[in-house]
Amino acid sequence: LELEARYLWIDDWNAGVYVVNPVPGDLQLLSNPLSAGAFTDDMSSTYSSRLRTAEVNLKQRSGDVTWLIGFRWGEIDEDMQINSVGTAGQVISDFDTRNDLFGGQIGAEALLGKWGKFELGGFAKTGIYGNTAKGVSRLQVGPNVLGTARDKRTEPAIMSEAGLETVFWLTQSVNLRLGYQGFIAHGIAVAAEQVKKTGNLNPGGTNNNVWLGLDTSSFLFTHGGTGALEIVW
Repeated sequence: LELEARYLWIDDWNAGVYVVNPVPGDLQLLSNPLSAGAFTDDMSSTYSSRLRTAEVNLKQRSGDVTWLIGFRWGEIDEDMQINSVGTAGQVISDFDTRNDLFGGQIGAEALLGKWGKFELGGFAKTGIYGNTAKGVSRLQVGPNVLGTARDKRTEPAIMSEAGLETVFWLTQSVNLRLGYQGFIAHGIAVAAEQVKKTGNLNPGGTNNNVWLGLDTSSFLFTHGGTGALEIVW
């Protein structure tokens, strides 16, 4: 048996857009939470996502295949902000989500080829998780928060990961890994989907409490290159 611990951290993905004199639809969002901001104003929108996961696995070799079972935690945070500047001052519409996932996973690693100190391998793993999801929507004009909506719920979710790796053994117990992998989480709350699930944040005056029916049916898919230093004992 082998014991493995891994940590994956993707600090921030960011995207933004600036629209001059937009009409409803230019930002591809329903406008009901944004009623305090006139769409005749120039508007900007920013979107960011963050991902962190940590896992501990027990692994058992069987020929060229290694089976694993373990525990995994994941955190997926998103923020979407829409800003406009008009006669009423700066208008900020903000939608935040946070997902905390805890659960177990199973998987396998396969040795596909070996040439001296170099190896080529593939892996896949998947698990069922309990996702505690939170969402906050906020509308602010100048220094005044006109409306805030919050919701929190726990729902089942799935996290899966697969990829290919090249391995170079530096010593008998230390190796360098370079690869390409994909990661998907399904059953989570993402910021963009909360716009249509948020009530009108404008009526009711300052600090108005509004309903938010948190949407946890979305998914996050990422892929890209990876690098790691592994110590085996």
